[in-house]
Amino acid sequence: IQGSGVAAAACARRLRTTHDVTVFESGRGPGGRMSTRRSDGYQWDHGAQYFSPKTDAFSVAVSEWVEQGWCDAWAGEHCVWSSEGGVSPDPKAAAAVRYVGTPGMNTICRGLLDGVEARYETRAVAMRRGGGGGADRGWVLEHAKSGSALGEYDFLICTDKTAAAQHRKDLDRELLDDFVQPASAVPSVPSLALMVAVEQTRCGF
Repeated sequence: IQGSGVAAAACARRLRTTHDVTVFESGRGPGGRMSTRRSDGYQWDHGAQYFSPKTDAFSVAVSEWVEQGWCDAWAGEHCVWSSEGGVSPDPKAAAAVRYVGTPGMNTICRGLLDGVEARYETRAVAMRRGGGGGADRGWVLEHAKSGSALGEYDFLICTDKTAAAQHRKDLDRELLDDFVQPASAVPSVPSLALMVAVEQTRCGF
């Protein structure tokens, strides 16, 4: 499995009961968009700062994570900022239960990957093994930087969009464009995370 975010980690946890699973992650630890950065005694969840279950299935999964001690409800004050009004309490805050990983967001992915072989700081390049079916079917993985062999595998799951776009030598360009072009037409809103450390625990709002 390429990537170690929540999608990859949940997939690995499900598959490990019936398959030998290896996770390859280019970062220093698990998490993907649920990464936690630590420095000088502080920590920031600079990817996903929190999440709110919106489906019954996800609510069940989150309840299991809470029982494992991987996350908990966040009772902190949630504010919004605008150039016109500055910082003010979020009027929608009371309508949703927000969860955060404990002690950090990447705890969830780390917990899901417990018992799964994971290789960090390893960006894997995948190529088709052989040219036909049967025993030749599968994948050969190499280290993207060193070119060293990472092993041969029967199946490949890619949850990392960067790896899918840039580090897959097997992908049919025409088939990939059939997916990428419609996907790029979907509007998205950029989001910036400001990591700030303060001496006091409350910022006055």
